[in-house]
Amino acid sequence: MAKRKTARRGVTTVSPAVPAAPAAEEAQVRPKGDLVTDETLSQPEVVQVLQKRTRALAQIPPVPEAGETIPVVVFAVGEETYAVEARHVEGVYPLEGLTPVPCTPDFVVGVVNLRGRILSVLDLRRFLGLPGVDLGGQAQVIAVSAAGLEIGLVATAVRAVSVLPAASLGPALPTTGQVAAEFTRGVTPDLVVLLDLEALLQHPRVVVREEV
Repeated sequence: MAKRKTARRGVTTVSPAVPAAPAAEEAQVRPKGDLVTDETLSQPEVVQVLQKRTRALAQIPPVPEAGETIPVVVFAVGEETYAVEARHVEGVYPLEGLTPVPCTPDFVVGVVNLRGRILSVLDLRRFLGLPGVDLGGQAQVIAVSAAGLEIGLVATAVRAVSVLPAASLGPALPTTGQVAAEFTRGVTPDLVVLLDLEALLQHPRVVVREEV
């Protein structure tokens, strides 16, 4: 231990030297809070902090986008998925008691009696110029009304009653035929085609068939 001499009135004494304060870099005191850099944390610690922040951010619920939403009924006809506005849907029924009607276009699969109402049943795929599909034993009829008319749309499956953000709708796909594009309000990112039911039910082919 270093010694220091002190003179007082001619008397020499020896006292222990006061240890020097540790250097700042040797104190190993890290700043508080989340603001850290690779100068204060080791590389594994930096990775650990970043992972912790990532997990914390993942737990923050997304803020829903403001804008118009459209309640819809989503259904399939073969491999195609369509949607119609829920406000137009009167009900969904099993396709039973279907009676073919002679001298009608191929998109009219027949008529059904739904609780006393006789409705024409349309195959959307054929109406839109696409090949028809085998309806099978699980087919259903979606009774819809718009533009003063009520008809049935045949569906091989009813998927869901859902809500579509209007902002998510894109234009009809380039591969969509001209007839189909005429009755399409838009297409969702997962390829659900939202139909313009009012335009469809005002089309001359549908109006003539309903009046016959």
